[in-house]
Amino acid sequence: MVRPRWPPSQAWRTFLKNHVKDLIALDFFTVPTAPFRVLFVLVMLTHSRSVIAAVYARKSNDQLGLTDEQKSVTRQVEHARAYAVRKGWTVLDECLFVDDAVSGAEFATRPGFVRLMRALKPYPPFQVLVMAEESRLGREQIEVAYALKQLAQAGVRVWLYLEDRECTLDSPTDKLLMSVTAFADELERAKARQRTYDALARKARAGQVTGGVVFGYRNREVVGTDGRRQYVEREIAPEEAAVVRRIFELSASGVGVRRIAIVLNDQGALAPTTRRNGRPRSWAPSSVREILYRDLYRGVVVWNRIRKRDVWGLKRYLPRPRAGVDTPGRPRAPDRRRPALGRRSPPTGGHPPAICGPPTGN
Repeated sequence: MVRPRWPPSQAWRTFLKNHVKDLIALDFFTVPTAPFRVLFVLVMLTHSRSVIAAVYARKSNDQLGLTDEQKSVTRQVEHARAYAVRKGWTVLDECLFVDDAVSGAEFATRPGFVRLMRALKPYPPFQVLVMAEESRLGREQIEVAYALKQLAQAGVRVWLYLEDRECTLDSPTDKLLMSVTAFADELERAKARQRTYDALARKARAGQVTGGVVFGYRNREVVGTDGRRQYVEREIAPEEAAVVRRIFELSASGVGVRRIAIVLNDQGALAPTTRRNGRPRSWAPSSVREILYRDLYRGVVVWNRIRKRDVWGLKRYLPRPRAGVDTPGRPRAPDRRRPALGRRSPPTGGHPPAICGPPTGN
C-alpha cells in the first residue's frame, strides 16, 4: 500500500477526534478449516477510552468533634466515587476537589474550587464532574451560573448523584431551571444566616458566649442532663485577670499604652494567644488599647457591632448601624472615646463577671 506523502488535513483530524467514539472498524474474511470447510469471520473493532471523572465536595461549617470518616465531605466523596463506578467512570486521586468548613458564598478564596477552575485550562484532565447537588458549587446565583458555564465551555459534563441527572445548559429551559435552583440555594443561605442571628441574639440576651475566647476569661461549657452541651458561659481566669487589672491600674495612673506594653513584656506577663502560628506571645500597644476599650471587662455585653460579610456573601468586616450594636435589654455601651474603666455601675443578672468593676462611690 502506497502511503500518502502529505499529512492528513486538519479537518480530517478534527473529524476523527470528534467522532472517534462512534467509529467502528470492520473486516470480513474466510478461514479454511482442517476438514476443508470454510468459516466466515466478521471482526468489529471500536475505539473507546475510559471516562475520567472528577469529584467536588464542600461543607460550610466546621464539624468539630467528628473524625474525618464521619464528616460530610468524606461521605460526599465516597458517594460520588460509588456513583462514578456505577456509571463506568474512573476517578483519579488528583481529580478530587474538597472544601471543608468553607462558606458557599466564598468563591475566590475557596482552595478546592479555585483548583477545580484552574484545572479547566488549557484542557481539563477529566470529562465528568460529579457532585451531590448544585449547591455544593456555591450559594450565590451569579457565581454558580458562571462556574457552570465555564465547565460547559471546557467540555466537562456535570452530574448530580443525589438526583441521578446531568446538569445541562443546552437550552433556555435548562438555564431557567438552573437559575431557579441557584435562587433556592441562595435563599436557603439567607434563611440559615437569619436562624444563626436569632440563636446568637438569644444567647447574647442571656449573657452567654456568642464568640470566641477573650483574654482574662475562659469559656466553660454548661452540659444538660442528656450530656450534651447547652451553652457556653464565661468565667474569670485568675492569672490573666490579674494582668488585665494591672493594665487598668497603669492606665489610671497616667501611663500610656506603649509604656504599658513595655512594662508587661519586661515583667514577663501573660499575653493573648497570637493569631499567626510561630509568633511569640507578647504585648503590643494595640492589644493594650483593646483591653482598655473592651466593655466586657466591666460586665457590659456589646454584641453584633461588626458585620462579617457583605451583601455578596464575601468576608468583609463592616460596622453595623448604631441601632444594631447593643444587645437588646442591655445598658448601652459607654463612650468609646475613653477607656472602659469608668464609674458606671456594672449590670447584674445574667451578665458575665466584670474583671475591672468600677470604684465605689458616685
